[in-house]
Amino acid sequence: MTEAERFILKRGEFETTYIIGEKILKHIWDYCNDNQKAIFIVSKNVDEKFQGYLPDFGKIGEGSIKFTVSDGENLKNIKSYQKIMSVMLENQIEKNSLIGYVGGGTVGDMTGFVAATYKRGMKLMAIPTTLLSQVDSSIGGKNGINYGGVKNVIGTFYEPSVVLADTHFLTASEDSYLKDGLGEIIKYAIIEKTDIFSVISQFSDLHDIKNNSQLTRLISKSIRIKHDIVSRDFYDQNGIRAKLNFGHTVGHALESISKSAVSHGRAIVTGMLVESLISKKMGIAEDDFHSIITELMNKFSIKPVNTAQYSIENMLNIIRNDKKARDGKIYISIPVKLGEMSLNAVPIEIIREALDEFSRNR
Repeated sequence: MTEAERFILKRGEFETTYIIGEKILKHIWDYCNDNQKAIFIVSKNVDEKFQGYLPDFGKIGEGSIKFTVSDGENLKNIKSYQKIMSVMLENQIEKNSLIGYVGGGTVGDMTGFVAATYKRGMKLMAIPTTLLSQVDSSIGGKNGINYGGVKNVIGTFYEPSVVLADTHFLTASEDSYLKDGLGEIIKYAIIEKTDIFSVISQFSDLHDIKNNSQLTRLISKSIRIKHDIVSRDFYDQNGIRAKLNFGHTVGHALESISKSAVSHGRAIVTGMLVESLISKKMGIAEDDFHSIITELMNKFSIKPVNTAQYSIENMLNIIRNDKKARDGKIYISIPVKLGEMSLNAVPIEIIREALDEFSRNR
């Protein structure tokens, strides 16, 4: 077992402690005390799979409770939010109590929103259990719930005080969930000048992810990349954070048009391929991003989505309603060269041409 990595990252006066490694849940007690109430929102799936590994959350503090929820987008609604709020009030959870979550991105989204709004904010602990949530959604403070058929339309920016990224949870992870996380890691390798490529090269294939001693380092590198970007544009206002959306404009359209049949990881890497093609068509790309991204996808057995099965016009309608659309223009962060991105207003006709060319070559 490799030694856990521990570090603190700051954004202004606020700081988050990150602990990354295998079987590190003992560190929960470092941030709780016997006299402090706590509530942990726990994924039912994780609770069942890791019954012998998870701690007794009722013993973390006097009067502490565990509340289990189902994973998935169906969790992120007003009714679930009200239910959790009622449980907290009934159990007299106080403002200085701790709220934590154990689960993937949707559990984190809901718990983060509850933490931000219950009595105007309380201390939040994140225990993300998927590779995607460990390298992406648990960093940066964005949370939210869905309403009126729109994803994350109600939400806040609210960071956890501590994140425990326990790689033991990944030992039972399905390949599709690993690929989801790897899609975001590939994105980091493109958008920032770092040595993450050299870390990725330490893995031979997808199945090596679970057992390689470099996994902790890969997660750590990913966290630091995202945190650095987010800390310079926390409220997503000056365009710096936009580079994190590389692949997401087309990727989210694929997730939406497929009614989530296409996994997040496949959607994002496919989106990166299409958006790289957009960059090439606009004369912006200096590197061969298609080859770079495809090589990494092949390494981890990630297949691009067959976009030909979907209507391009329907995809364009989804893209027109994307939150990154402003004043009738679609703003996309597209690659110039490795480590350099450019935020551009992209004509809808260029997006149509790129989707058409990509679909014809599948």
